[in-house]
Amino acid sequence: MQEMNFFAGHVERAHLTFDDKHPIKKETTLPGQIEFKPIGMGKRAPVLKALPLLRGYHDSITRGDLVLITVIGGKRFYLGPINTFGNPTKSPDHTYVSRQKSIDSQSDREDGYNKEMPSEQVVLPRLTKKRNWTMDFPYEYEKEIVDESSDFGVKTIAESMFSDLMLEGRYGNAIRIGARNFNPQILISNHNQTAEETLGIGSHIAMLSFGTIAENFNIFPEEEYRLSSDGNGNVIANGNNVVNERIPQNRFNYQYGKIKPLEEELSNDFDQILITSDRIIFDGALEDVTISANRNINLGANNNFTLNNKGFSVFQSENIYIGKEAKKREEPMVLGFTLRNLLLELLELISNVNALGMNNAPQELTLGPAAEKLIPGAFNDKIKELITKYKLNQEPTLNINDNDEPRLEPATGLATFLSGKHFIEPNG
Repeated sequence: MQEMNFFAGHVERAHLTFDDKHPIKKETTLPGQIEFKPIGMGKRAPVLKALPLLRGYHDSITRGDLVLITVIGGKRFYLGPINTFGNPTKSPDHTYVSRQKSIDSQSDREDGYNKEMPSEQVVLPRLTKKRNWTMDFPYEYEKEIVDESSDFGVKTIAESMFSDLMLEGRYGNAIRIGARNFNPQILISNHNQTAEETLGIGSHIAMLSFGTIAENFNIFPEEEYRLSSDGNGNVIANGNNVVNERIPQNRFNYQYGKIKPLEEELSNDFDQILITSDRIIFDGALEDVTISANRNINLGANNNFTLNNKGFSVFQSENIYIGKEAKKREEPMVLGFTLRNLLLELLELISNVNALGMNNAPQELTLGPAAEKLIPGAFNDKIKELITKYKLNQEPTLNINDNDEPRLEPATGLATFLSGKHFIEPNG
């Protein structure tokens, strides 16, 4: 059995790609490979190469980091970088300062990092798990801890806390696989600027199984969290049926997953996913984008809402209301063809009206003031003119293909007040 021993190494160069060649040596490189100097050998230390010890994972590495090196079967592998300062942004070799007089440091900062690294001002704190008494100790907290300054109450429960599994990058991005009490949660965050994931800063995908969104992100009072389109008179979901007065569907349910006292009725509200960022894009580059819900789909915007497509649009619904007040059903929409047929029959009926002249002989109606010369049949001519003008006497061409599907081009031959692009179902 081969015994594994580790020794410390100072990273001189990190290779990022297959062609990340040294400007002078020009040799072949491997992604994740490093060049290092064993610590303790001074200027005489040779520059050696090592590969990540773990197959599918290797941490962010750079010149100036401290690593552990082992040799297996004649090959060198490394673990690291070592967490020298307890900070994901800044973890340089802490032994470098005592050795820098014996090392050529023209290209390095005082802490050992390369001068090309981002400014030391860009140092972000490690993400922490802030205590959340309501989430971590539901029911117990309300029942046992009356005064948080009480030594007995806080000490008894606080010792039961545990940390989360974290995968954290150098500059404010992380994946948290954790839990509150025994309720799991996964938080994927980017551009964090504080010691905990904070809504309103950066981008987040949160998979939650317990508590409201506000409770999970330590937002108090809870009213401080609102959807970006919910407010200033604009209420998302407005227009939905109420159904349940306690949890109306015409308001966004900010209390979904709310932690309730143990003696109250248990809720079925647990799992929810939150996606939030300054900008979100869903793009089905090859196929469909599908959104499905067992209950309602609510879309809201503080400015405009537009739909654009090159093909046709179909709204298949039991009832369609344009505007919330339309649900009162006081103003039904007009069926265009039915209206056209009604107007045509009505005008043809009027055009066939005759007056009784001398000896009760039928005489076509005329138009015009009494002072003008009255011409019999002028009224009928005017009716025919209206029928022709508005194309009431033309049979429309609906442009349906052999599969009874509409073609993309507009229908033609319609009455002028009918749209060739917009259609609704007839009453049935």
